[in-house]
Amino acid sequence: MEAKASFKKIVDYLTNNGLQHVDINDVFRWNKLELSGSLRNGVNLTAMLIDSIETTVSTPNSKKFHHNQGAFTILGKPNVSTSKIDSYIEQNEVLDHCQTIAFEMAARLIYDARVTALNNAELKWLYNNIEADSFHFFKVGPVFTNQLYGYRCEFTIKAKETYEPNPIKWNDL
Repeated sequence: MEAKASFKKIVDYLTNNGLQHVDINDVFRWNKLELSGSLRNGVNLTAMLIDSIETTVSTPNSKKFHHNQGAFTILGKPNVSTSKIDSYIEQNEVLDHCQTIAFEMAARLIYDARVTALNNAELKWLYNNIEADSFHFFKVGPVFTNQLYGYRCEFTIKAKETYEPNPIKWNDL
């Protein structure tokens, strides 16, 4: 079975949205293990870090639904240093900047699920599948040895999936 809302489709979609936002200068999928040490070399702030997608399955009305848990983190602001633990004015500036971008990204996800995906074959999997009440925003930082601050957004994309084995993938079917 090939998932309609697959890992790659979701990560590619989030990456593209990050690249289209005028205040985001770098976008990449990251691994939580990277939290130890400094942020990747060569990253330009403001950065959007995309988490791997986690999926749970439910079966309302005898149909299988995936609930894809997505998350991204917006970090830093160009030319504003938060490297000192007591730089509260700078931290507040960065947090406000990152929170605003996280809200804008969420608004775009909701808009695309309602409007853009309706007539876009590549995004059909997203149509009406954003759970608008699933968005959760919270402050992060200081993170990495760079002492970065920002905002994280977690959300759910649901998808009705067909659980039928693909005979091409099985020698005995």
